[in-house]
Amino acid sequence: MFNNIKFLFFCICLLATFQCAPSQARELTDSSGSAVKIPEKIERVWGTSPPVTALIYAIDPSLLIGVNLPYTQGDEAFILPVARNLPVLGGWVGHGQTPNLEEIFKLAPQLAILWDDGMLDMSHQKKKLALAGIATATIRLNRLDEYPAALRFLGNALNRRERAETLARYIEKALDSLKQLREQLPAPQRVSIYYAEGAAGLNTECDESFHVEALELAVGRNVYHCRPQSHFGMEQVSLEQVIAWAPDVLLVQEPVFFERVYGEPNWKALAAVQQGRVIMIPRRPFNWIDRPPSFMRALGAQWLANLLYPERYPLDLPAAIREFYRLFLRVELDENMLKQVMPPAHK
Repeated sequence: MFNNIKFLFFCICLLATFQCAPSQARELTDSSGSAVKIPEKIERVWGTSPPVTALIYAIDPSLLIGVNLPYTQGDEAFILPVARNLPVLGGWVGHGQTPNLEEIFKLAPQLAILWDDGMLDMSHQKKKLALAGIATATIRLNRLDEYPAALRFLGNALNRRERAETLARYIEKALDSLKQLREQLPAPQRVSIYYAEGAAGLNTECDESFHVEALELAVGRNVYHCRPQSHFGMEQVSLEQVIAWAPDVLLVQEPVFFERVYGEPNWKALAAVQQGRVIMIPRRPFNWIDRPPSFMRALGAQWLANLLYPERYPLDLPAAIREFYRLFLRVELDENMLKQVMPPAHK
């Protein structure tokens, strides 16, 4: 009770501070169809989940007040200096700590962007932010084809329209090329994939989950058919199930599992392991496929399509990686950096 009163008092004081600062507001319509009032000039933004924060970073990292998760060691070279030392603030969706709103409010964000995933009700969080005088807006990011609209909305809201339009067009072009591949390949000819998550490789995702959308975009066939029961995913399966599915390829999320799968006698029952068709997902500085599922899927899906169908989907991978990192991350990859982000070779 005391904490609630303290929080309310804090919000009232903060709201008074915001109201004392003169500002003009614009009205925009977000992904939920809600009319939202946004300050005319935006300088401080909080992305409330990793996919949102990554997208704001791609548009303009100088706007971010913090990140949701700490960077992995070694990623600093791929992160622009303006964002390398941002505070870790947590978030409401995905891995990581629950946000400390008092600390976030002290950083005085003018706008908070929330992920409208269609599964989680964020109305309570919106009310807390509104109490502090912080404008909120939602964007849909479940599927890559929702990204162009999200980018254009953010470009308008953040006054970065030209930059956002450039990124949106890249994604639209990538989706178009992958659509052409899909039209060439009837279902029986598509490569079957088991998406191995967790240290033991026995967590995975339903084929209808947004976590594995990149597999679908790359015209792979996920062997696990089900409807996701939660946003988080990580469905538990057994090795016996994986063996029965007999996937053509294992797509691996965790490096620890990738390092040991070939030495595990039980996994050697799979032809994919016997024949070296185990693929480690690149992840520097953001995962190319999932966790978080971000704009990196635009590169990850093309990379995977090229691996699965090299003749039908030819790709100069080093050139494609350099172009993507230059465009979305504003990083020029030298040879050493390219080696660090290139997918590890099959064992």
